[in-house]
Amino acid sequence: MTESTSVTGSPLFLSAEDRARVEEVEQLARGGAGSLERLVAGLDTSSWAVRRAVVAALARLGTPAVPPLCDVLRHRRDNEARLAAAVEALVASTGAVEESLEGLADSPSAPIVCDAAQVLGRRRSRRSVPLLARLTVHPDDNVAVAAIEALGRIGGGAAVDALLAALGSGNFFRIFPAIDVLGRCGDPSVVPALLGLLADPFYALESARALGRTGQDAAVPALVSLLRRGNDALVRVAAVALVDIHEAQVQRFGGARAVQAALRSGPGPDLSMLGRRLAQAITSADSAERAALARLLGWVGGQLSLIHL
Repeated sequence: MTESTSVTGSPLFLSAEDRARVEEVEQLARGGAGSLERLVAGLDTSSWAVRRAVVAALARLGTPAVPPLCDVLRHRRDNEARLAAAVEALVASTGAVEESLEGLADSPSAPIVCDAAQVLGRRRSRRSVPLLARLTVHPDDNVAVAAIEALGRIGGGAAVDALLAALGSGNFFRIFPAIDVLGRCGDPSVVPALLGLLADPFYALESARALGRTGQDAAVPALVSLLRRGNDALVRVAAVALVDIHEAQVQRFGGARAVQAALRSGPGPDLSMLGRRLAQAITSADSAERAALARLLGWVGGQLSLIHL
């Protein structure tokens, strides 16, 4: 691999030209705020390695670099690489960025508001939770989704409350990302709301996945019920969710029997029917689903399970 081609293949090697430009960026960074204009101009560079050095330099400059970076988001939106670099610099900034970004959130331009929400979320800015909660009901769906994802990154009770409210929005484009984020937040208080969506055919699959990601055994009875009454797709997703909960419980407590106990809780004929449902779903399952179904069959036990295992 030559130096001239390695810059695209590995960040560990730079061309002579890029190495010289990175050294120039580092020298500009040592010049402090007086070099801001030239550093911000460097966000336009086509070289990923040089642009990364510019981002790092602007982030280290802290608060003085925040206004020109916000100006890029507000007024210079004709270059995607420049915008992405400005976002990265704001996310990594050592300065106080929240007040300036919260000002951007009042922009009439939805893409600008989305960028502001993304940065606030990635910085896990708890002071911005009320603003992001307000943005979850923004007229623009893209803004609402950006706010939902940002709240998911931040977490905490206030963020969860706003995400739960998004479930009641009646808006498909907001409910689905809210389900996903709530499943990953690790807060047991979200389980009842997700359980409530299992009865809706439109959201049942995603809600079952999210319940599995919560790792909460309170979701086990409803997921086992899906195995008995759901179609093949629901059975496959519920099986993966139950295994996810089992694994989470093992990691937390060193052992877990809630899933096995729930699977075996019915009478003999009910267990046989459950075994048939699991076996039937295997035929159309992907590899992860097949592994989960096999584990459940092993826990159910019985002659039918032995045949399919």
